[in-house]
Amino acid sequence: MIRNLALDETELAVRDAVTRRLKDGLAPTSSAPTPYEAVWAALADLSFLSVPLDEAQGGLGGGLSDAAIVLEPLGRCGVAVPFLDGICGPAALLSRLPVNPVLTELIKVAAAGGAPLAIAWTEADQGWDRHPVSTKAVRDGDGWRITGLKLAVRWAAQSGGLLVSANCLGSTSVFFIPRDAIGVAMVPCRTADGQQAADVMLTNVALPATARLDEDDATEALNHALDALAALSLAEAAGAMDACLDMTVGYLKTRQQFGAPLSRQQALQHRMADMYAACETAWSMAVDAATALAPTVSPIDRATRVSAAKAHVGPSGRRVAQEAVHLHGAIGMTMDYPLGRLLARLTLIDLGNGDADWHLARLAALLDGAS
Repeated sequence: MIRNLALDETELAVRDAVTRRLKDGLAPTSSAPTPYEAVWAALADLSFLSVPLDEAQGGLGGGLSDAAIVLEPLGRCGVAVPFLDGICGPAALLSRLPVNPVLTELIKVAAAGGAPLAIAWTEADQGWDRHPVSTKAVRDGDGWRITGLKLAVRWAAQSGGLLVSANCLGSTSVFFIPRDAIGVAMVPCRTADGQQAADVMLTNVALPATARLDEDDATEALNHALDALAALSLAEAAGAMDACLDMTVGYLKTRQQFGAPLSRQQALQHRMADMYAACETAWSMAVDAATALAPTVSPIDRATRVSAAKAHVGPSGRRVAQEAVHLHGAIGMTMDYPLGRLLARLTLIDLGNGDADWHLARLAALLDGAS
C-alpha cells in the first residue's frame, strides 16, 4: 500500500499498534451491533484516545491530524466508538474557544476512557446549515436560558455533557450543558452503522453565565470543529474502504466457478483494480484534509480542502462498499458477515457532516469568491 509513504516511523508504529490491539479479540466479526465499552477502555489504556489532544488537555501536542492514524484502523476493523464525535470534534471546537478549565478536565476524562463530549448542532429543516436558528439563548439575569431541538446528536446519551450551538442575540454561540440538567430530554437511538445518537430537546434550560464558551461569536470555532469531523471521518473511511477491498480480494481468490477461482476473471480483476485506485486516492485526500486543520491554515483554505476531499471520498467510499457487496454476492448481505457493517459506516460517512451536494456547493462558492 502506497499510503505508508504519508506516515513517519512513529505514526506507522501507532497505527500498527492500534490495529493489533483491535484484532486481538476486539474487532467485530459480524454486522450485528456490538457494545463499545471494551474497545473504548482498551484504547484508553494504551493512550490512543489522547492522540489528537494538545498538551494542556493531556495529549501529546501533535495536532488534530494525528487522529487519522487512529481512525484509519478503527475504520478498517469496523469498530463503533465515540472517538471521532466524542473527542476529536470537541477538541477541535475547544481549541478555537477561550480556555475553560471545566471542559479541559472533561476532555481529559474522556481520553482516559470516561464519558465523551457531544456536539449538538443539527436542527430540523436546516439541512447541513451550521448556523443555529431554532435553538435560542436568551438572557436570564446574570445567566442564560436555552430552548430548542437538536437532532441525531452522536453519543449524546453516553456523554459527559453537551456542546450546544445556539442563536444568541443574532450571533452563533456555543454553550456547555450538563447531560442531566433540568429541562434536557433525550430520545436515544442506534444509528445504521452501530453507533449511538439521540434527539435532544432543550426546554427553558437555565444556565450560569459561565456556560457560554465564546466571548462574542463562535461561528469560526464551530466551522473549524465541523470541518474537523468531516475531514477526519475520511481517514476512517479510507480504512473501511481498504477492508472492503481486502475482503473482496480474499473472497474472489477462494470462491470457485467452473473449476477456477473468480479472481482469474479479467472483468473482476478490473473492478478490483478500480477499488484499489479509489482506496489510495481516498487516503491521499484524507491526509490533505486532515493537515488542513492545522492552526496555520487559513479558514478559507481549510474549508476548500476539506470540502473537496469530502465531496470526493464520501461517494467513493460508498461505491467501493457497494461494489464489494456485489462481488461477494449473497454472503455479503448477511448479518453474520462483517461487510454489511462497513457498508453502513461508509454510507453514513458519505451522508454525515455535510453530504457531497452540500460540500460541492460550498466548494463552488469558495472558488467563485476567490476568482
